[in-house]
Amino acid sequence: MTQDNGDDATGSTGGTRRQYLATVGAGAASLLAGCGGDGETGSPTAGGGGATATEGVATATDATDTPSGTVLSAVPSGPCQAPPTNTTTTYEGPSRITEDTTLGTDADVVELDYLLSVDPGATLTVEPGTTLSFAQGTSLSVGGTLSASGTCSAPVFFTGRSDTRGIWGGIAFTGEGSGTLDHVLVENAGSEDGAGVEIRSSGPVAVTNSEIRGSRNFGVSIDRRARLETFSGNGITGNAEPVEVTASNVDAIAGDNALTGNDTDRLFVWASTDYVVPEGEQHTWADPGVPLYLNQNRLTFEVRGDLTLEPGIELRVAQGNGVFVTGSLNAAVPEGDLPAEGAVESPPANAITIRGAQATPGFWEGLLYSETKDANNVLRGVVVRHAGGELGGRGIYQEPAGLSVLTGSRLTVDGAILEDNDGYGLFVNKENELQTVERTRIRNNVDPAQVFFTTVPALATSTDYTGNETDRIEVVNPTNPIEQSLTVPAINVPFRLPLSDVGSLLELVADVTVADGTEIHFGQDAGIDVVDGGSLTIEGSETGDGGRSTVLRGEEATPGFWKGIRYFDTRSQDNVVDGAEIRHTGASNWANIESPSKAAVAAAVAAEATVRNCVIAEFDGVAFKASGNRAPAGDQTSTITTANNVVR
Repeated sequence: MTQDNGDDATGSTGGTRRQYLATVGAGAASLLAGCGGDGETGSPTAGGGGATATEGVATATDATDTPSGTVLSAVPSGPCQAPPTNTTTTYEGPSRITEDTTLGTDADVVELDYLLSVDPGATLTVEPGTTLSFAQGTSLSVGGTLSASGTCSAPVFFTGRSDTRGIWGGIAFTGEGSGTLDHVLVENAGSEDGAGVEIRSSGPVAVTNSEIRGSRNFGVSIDRRARLETFSGNGITGNAEPVEVTASNVDAIAGDNALTGNDTDRLFVWASTDYVVPEGEQHTWADPGVPLYLNQNRLTFEVRGDLTLEPGIELRVAQGNGVFVTGSLNAAVPEGDLPAEGAVESPPANAITIRGAQATPGFWEGLLYSETKDANNVLRGVVVRHAGGELGGRGIYQEPAGLSVLTGSRLTVDGAILEDNDGYGLFVNKENELQTVERTRIRNNVDPAQVFFTTVPALATSTDYTGNETDRIEVVNPTNPIEQSLTVPAINVPFRLPLSDVGSLLELVADVTVADGTEIHFGQDAGIDVVDGGSLTIEGSETGDGGRSTVLRGEEATPGFWKGIRYFDTRSQDNVVDGAEIRHTGASNWANIESPSKAAVAAAVAAEATVRNCVIAEFDGVAFKASGNRAPAGDQTSTITTANNVVR
């Protein structure tokens, strides 16, 4: 739209107004491509019929200019014809509409020169094919009902008196206001702190097949109180930003809107402790075709209900914000979009991305699951980047990470990429129910992961943990004994196992197997104590260079750096160490064994174990040591059976 030089900021009457109106329309002689979906084939005419509150208060004037200029062009279904501009009138009714009123019955264009409001209980109807022209600084406030239902061949225009961004205040639904905007253009409304359409009412509002453009701020602003029934098939373009919405209303934004062509193309989401996915509610966020920017208002965005992220969606998180899930968050691409074997190396085309608004490691907190055992917690084909920032206080032991599985949480990770995070790619707290981490790529972090020992089996061999500043898995040694049977998998980086927080060894009272090909680095003075009927089986084989495929060694290559392995009061037939390489043991003497009792593998108080085909090297003390009879307590002699070992 162009402004005629003869028009002032608020518009004028007579011929110059008709010149302005000539710029509103576009090709009234024929429908444009994409128009006529309703089966209409001719040019629209002004609506007629029905008594209105404004009849008799305005004079219609014939316009002789040829319409040309703008159209409803950005709606995804295709451009639509502009309404006719053959006649014009000036609205001279009350500024507060208190009874049902219809505009557009007596002229194609209705000019409004002052603020207009629709009171509760009243309905303002704008006829198809009508243009409402607003003077500078005016606006429309709807506390009652607004009905603006156009068609592609006869849309409704709400436009400013000149082609200037934000020249008028826009449409605001307030209180319990409700309404319908269908095949509507809202143009040049919305100041620097406003929007073309503001929905902050609790009444139902539907916006469909419409275009909002020319706002100095947001095209559409949707408050948390809003009851947005439908927001579909719209084109929001030519604004500072397309849409502002709170987290609880994002699911009303359908994926078939066009939100591009703005100064910044993103869906601005108020997401923090004040703007949550509420407990007990189910929400689905579709891909709107632009990133969702999760703004931090105060602390972290919480998912207390159930949230599903559909394939292709991208969340960009504000600095210091995070996504804290206590309900459920499901983000999953179809299984067939991931490789059949091995870790993903690049995201699938429809990957679900959660990243920092700025591509800087540690920019945001991370994705955190806490106290949620929902089986719907699945991340498949998800990318998590730029997290690991400073954590908010929650009274939970945690470390900076891209993805965190905190106490009491269940999660399945498959085909994900955890990269470019400050701290760990993955952090797993105690007493969790991490199901598996399969086909996942964890790279470009400080460390790939920290997990509790009981979580180690969830780390699948199909995942690639390399390419970080330090390529190893930090394993937290719990202060309590391990009471569940498990297998330590042979992944492609070492595990690092330190002492527990109280300085105790890893204590096993269940059946534990170390798979062939596993490498474990022990912290200073750390070790393994197999007690009270538990068992430890270590599997390995000889390598071509004379070494062994399974390695247990000190974090530093120093004799006496870690303690070693002791079997205590266990005669299990599964106490077998076969084909392993054990180095740097002998940190201190073992209890309940006759001194000197520094040993790589020890047995005490009625224990039995077998060590065969192993390499025992670079140690202090001896390779093997077993306790003798301890009279008068009875026969508590222990035995270590050895065969084909290399000791050096």
